[in-house]
Amino acid sequence: MIYEDPALRRAYALKWVGSEPGTAGYLASLTLNRVQNWDQFLKAMDKWKVPSENLIYADVDGNIGWVAAGMTPIRKGWSGLLPVPGADGRYEWQGFLPVSKMPQKYNPNDHFVATANHNILPPDYKYEFGLRMVQSDKIHANRGSSRTSNKKFSVADFQKLQHDELSLPARELTGILRGVQGAKPEMKQYVEMLTNWDCVLGRDSNSAALFEYWLTKLPAAIFKPKIPVDAWAVVAPRISLLKTIEALKKPDKSGLEITLWSPVMQQC
Repeated sequence: MIYEDPALRRAYALKWVGSEPGTAGYLASLTLNRVQNWDQFLKAMDKWKVPSENLIYADVDGNIGWVAAGMTPIRKGWSGLLPVPGADGRYEWQGFLPVSKMPQKYNPNDHFVATANHNILPPDYKYEFGLRMVQSDKIHANRGSSRTSNKKFSVADFQKLQHDELSLPARELTGILRGVQGAKPEMKQYVEMLTNWDCVLGRDSNSAALFEYWLTKLPAAIFKPKIPVDAWAVVAPRISLLKTIEALKKPDKSGLEITLWSPVMQQC
């Protein structure tokens, strides 16, 4: 139990798979580290409980694979992201997904596997997953260009990808910024810093520093006026960057200029 309200005769409890038997963290590594082939890899996934991981497979014969591994409750009609009534048992877990039902790939047709905390679910996947997702566009774009040119990746290519500092969200936001009218004269230098920027988050880039600061102010400037004061502290940490960009792409007619400039740039 994590909270009790005696006045309302109500309590809140949290259930976690890590409290189930045999869920010591990374315990299945003892089996995983000894597998010799894909079948043995899948059997090791049967033992993998916590933490949930994207686990990648490759062998000396050139086979590759991936499994979203972890103890995953079966829920009927709810996702587990919000509290549900616990009095009558309707929302109890209905067992756990077997490995065969978990998202996975083995020797996919596009000949590569990539995981970057992105949406790993197939379009027709029917089970509930509680996920926080980001985009993996750069990985797939790099792979796509390699396939088009029939180029094989080198170690240097992977090093370059690993250290890529180009910000795709910055590209989107500065693109939106270019179309905005009404910036105050004293703000034009900041607008130009961002709209003329190459969107690379270099450590010596003044524009990158300005962008990161601006990014911390945008969610409140966009959403706070529309959310009850008492709820803001709860809602604010849950506003994703993707949601912020989406809101700016489809602004209210009440004025995008206000959303972007007040009070965001006035503190720069």
